[in-house]
Amino acid sequence: MSPCLLVLGMLSSLMAAPAAAQSWRVVGDMAGLSVDGRLTGLAVACSGGRAEITLSGFDTKLQGGERYTAGVTVDDTAYLFETRARDDPRGPGSILVGAISKQVATPFVEALRRGRRAEVATPAGHYRIPLSGSGKALGSILPACPAP
Repeated sequence: MSPCLLVLGMLSSLMAAPAAAQSWRVVGDMAGLSVDGRLTGLAVACSGGRAEITLSGFDTKLQGGERYTAGVTVDDTAYLFETRARDDPRGPGSILVGAISKQVATPFVEALRRGRRAEVATPAGHYRIPLSGSGKALGSILPACPAP
């Protein structure tokens, strides 16, 4: 085998796998990050004068029904949410679900719509959420979010 082919083979094995297809989309009354066709990471639902946040995408199993504080930082502004752990119906881990107060719902959704970057911090770890495309998806549910 020529040295050139050997080097090319080594380089190709070091290259990362292609990133999963990511976009923001709306499913029913919920807008969130979609990875390979399913909402994961962060989603917000607004309907009937209520708003709810769902955080998912981690494999850690949390104690079902227990309360956990989770934070979402959008462009250096932190929002804290009281959530409850539930089994993730799509995998081995848990999801965190919590109500978003009327005072926070609209400003939080607007921050996500206009933001450049977000980071989620949970007891299961932290991860970044891309916000590109979030404006259109979240804008479609914003009218149903509770106003302060």
